[in-house]
Amino acid sequence: MANVHYGEIGDIWKHLPLTEILSIECPFRYWESHAGSSHYALTHSPERDYGIFYFAQAASQSKLLTHAVYTQLLKGYERNGLLRLYPGSPLLAMTLLQPHHATFLFCDTDPQSLATISDDRARVGLPEDAVQIVQGDGVGALAHILASASPERMSNTFAHLDPYQPFAANAEGITSVDLFCEMSRRGGKAMLWYGFDSKGGQEHFHQQLQHIFHTHTFHPTAYRLWYGEVTLNAIHTPGYRFNPGVMGCGIILSNVSNSSLTACKHLGEALETLYVSATLPHQQSGALTFRERLL
Repeated sequence: MANVHYGEIGDIWKHLPLTEILSIECPFRYWESHAGSSHYALTHSPERDYGIFYFAQAASQSKLLTHAVYTQLLKGYERNGLLRLYPGSPLLAMTLLQPHHATFLFCDTDPQSLATISDDRARVGLPEDAVQIVQGDGVGALAHILASASPERMSNTFAHLDPYQPFAANAEGITSVDLFCEMSRRGGKAMLWYGFDSKGGQEHFHQQLQHIFHTHTFHPTAYRLWYGEVTLNAIHTPGYRFNPGVMGCGIILSNVSNSSLTACKHLGEALETLYVSATLPHQQSGALTFRERLL
């Protein structure tokens, strides 16, 4: 298991909007560049206590979050009222899209993570040929497929790009942000996740993003780009040392419907309200702020 950050707040503001989008868009093809494990045995940690455990316990306080696709899916992994197994994005996607006969492409460099996807593919009831698994560079694999994909094919494809470093280039010099731009340009629906640990890191990400858009002559308005970001208020506290995984994170969407954008906005607002009473270690407030922006 290569991903040690499962169940943290960064995962919440990834899977919460992702599952809602997939239920609305119902793509024929679903791709992941950095799939991770399909499921995880859920154990407590300070980071997960603030993330998935707080969310699962408190979501019933919000009518919107109670009925959110993500919350309903989590209930399927409860045993005696307790969440024992944590679904990763591959399991969430396969569960949601299996009734629509979608096909899947999951990429990761970790063979153990990919093995869990194969196991869950059978449990979900997907035929073997519906799920393609690539052990290796996901950015390169998806870029290769994109090079020969037709606009019609791409219009029914959704790519979930979840890199640890969005601007890190692979051996061919391609970054996850480059892939996001090309996916969007070809008419595909895409979601790019990113995280940051300081206000400076947040600002640097946005500056780099604008530079890439300029370099690619990429016009955000042409691809209906939208971003939603959650930032812990503790990011403004000098010297506060506990990091619950990330101090803030965001998603950037392209080519999805207004229904998906509206749903993500409402989920972000509801998450901000839900976390007003959350706490971090040392009695620090765990409140967070949601912001959206059309790019």
